[in-house]
Amino acid sequence: GPSLGALGLHSQPPSPKCPGGVAAAALMEARPSVEACGQRATRRRKTRHRTAGKALDPTLEAVLGAEGLAPTLLQRTTSDASSKMERNVTEEDSAAAGMGLSLSKSSGGSGGSRCSDLALTRADAAQFELPARRLGTSGGTAPFFQLLLKKPLAEGGSLEHYIGKDLSHARDEVNFYEQARALLQQQERQQNAAAGSTRSAFQDLLGFTLEYAGVATCPVDGAAADEAPKELLVMRNMRDGCKRLRMLDIKIGEKTADAGWQGKSRMAALKQDILDGFTNSKGEGYRLEGFDGPPPALRSMDPLLDVLGLHAPGQGSRKKALRFMLQRMPAAEVFMHLIDVHQEPEDPGDEMLAEVRAPMEAAELALHEICGRLASLAVACRRCPAPQKWVGSSVALGFEGGSLPSRQASEADIRRNVRVSLFDWGRSELNTPEFDEAERLDRATFWRYYMGGIDRLAWEAARCYRHRFGAANGWLTAHVTVYDFDSCSDSDFIGQASLPLRPTEETTVQLTDFSGGEVRSMRGPPATLTYRIAWRAYPAESRLRGAWRVTILRADHLPGLDHFQGRLTSDPFAVVTAVSQDGRFRFRQQTCVVERQLNPSWDETFQLPVAADPSALHTALDAAAPGLGAAPLGGVLPHEEAADE
Repeated sequence: GPSLGALGLHSQPPSPKCPGGVAAAALMEARPSVEACGQRATRRRKTRHRTAGKALDPTLEAVLGAEGLAPTLLQRTTSDASSKMERNVTEEDSAAAGMGLSLSKSSGGSGGSRCSDLALTRADAAQFELPARRLGTSGGTAPFFQLLLKKPLAEGGSLEHYIGKDLSHARDEVNFYEQARALLQQQERQQNAAAGSTRSAFQDLLGFTLEYAGVATCPVDGAAADEAPKELLVMRNMRDGCKRLRMLDIKIGEKTADAGWQGKSRMAALKQDILDGFTNSKGEGYRLEGFDGPPPALRSMDPLLDVLGLHAPGQGSRKKALRFMLQRMPAAEVFMHLIDVHQEPEDPGDEMLAEVRAPMEAAELALHEICGRLASLAVACRRCPAPQKWVGSSVALGFEGGSLPSRQASEADIRRNVRVSLFDWGRSELNTPEFDEAERLDRATFWRYYMGGIDRLAWEAARCYRHRFGAANGWLTAHVTVYDFDSCSDSDFIGQASLPLRPTEETTVQLTDFSGGEVRSMRGPPATLTYRIAWRAYPAESRLRGAWRVTILRADHLPGLDHFQGRLTSDPFAVVTAVSQDGRFRFRQQTCVVERQLNPSWDETFQLPVAADPSALHTALDAAAPGLGAAPLGGVLPHEEAADE
């Protein structure tokens, strides 16, 4: 059967000129600016890239061949990619491309018509409760405002459907939304005129963008008496319907700036390119820009922990350090934290499982939906009839992280609260196929960057799901490794223990080093780990048969490793790695960091889920494109340690 395609591997290393794949040249070549950092995590990522980041499997062409889209997948030169992309537009998309909208002209990198040249869609401010209340900022600059509807848009709808963004900080962004709105409306009219027509490629791709309702003129709370009302860009509120949204802001593309594009100077673009080299953008084709509602384990990782003894940085320094830590985080670790529900939301207990779903059940549904939508996004990018230049745009991935769904709630309702959306269009343009040759080459280059980042992100999501929720034969052991957290270098190994998975009352075992010897401080007793294990069965209708509950209670007599900080303590945390019965599945999760302790107490319970349906991931991929999930996934989605090897 066909292999995973948009999420898969190729049997041969890709050519640096190959337009398909996960930013192939970036993944296959060592980046000097990253390599200079000397971080072991970076070396692991580059090793993993040689396994995971190869060109897209050409057999996806067979999967998409029935739609006439295959030749757009893997071309060998930029010019071939551009010309074939245009030749393989379907008849419907050709009609849409020639509809006369001026969307493809950039006027020397200006990104299309400016905001002032467009007739903006007006949203009726009378439908909102006014004045609008300020909520906060995006990236520290763009204020957002709460726009409460006076009545729902539809029966049973929410009053928090929309949110407002200060237009003075979003003039380039509203330009993109207006172009997309015009294009989609034109294609809808064409569909209505042609009975039986299917959705176009542009409709599939732009369906991932946030809903845009226009621009509203609204008075805002706290404004001075003589202050004019604000112009607000009215868009879909991603927090609508969520008690506490857990969401990633992932900036796509290995190159996030271009000299001369949207007013970016050559020096500013060079500076940004250097910064990109120190982040995950150059490594995997994207980087984590923000994490809303992070789990406690991630919140406990203080990026300035090792420098607090030297000086007391302010909140600005701490925020910048945290942002840089997130930007360097590889996707495997990002998804580990995204699906970390071992502390939040709170576990309901065995007696409540008949009424509400367990946190692990909710996380499984969320990640399953994310995998399917990211695969659909990867396919939609390939179906796009013209290369796009979406510099610095982001993908939002999120789900409800503050409450548990009722057992009676349908899967469809739970999946509707999952977020996979494209946003942040300040430096993007929307193109149809009319280009001169110079524009075509430039757009094709940046579209390869973008598609490569989406491919790799979808691949990482699928790999995370497979190893966390794909083990139907159960788990054999839980391997626990205790580290000393270091914010300025790799965390130091302290000790390890392997725990056989069987019901176990509170038990204490000695930690060992890599050679099996005991771990102890200079004059202290051996270091120990205390744990307990229990099995929890889920209701028969659950997508999971049950889960092993591994509780890491505490560690005692750990050696102090903070010598360079002038302390005799450590900042310990434990990593739990589950290994399946057949060894094909494994995933990891970690506890919180306990600062300056030799006898840390965690009392954190991890759940190792056993799947009821081992084909769930195949189903999600097949929904994106028939045949996409037909291949065996074991070799396509190896676990992290196998990729390192």
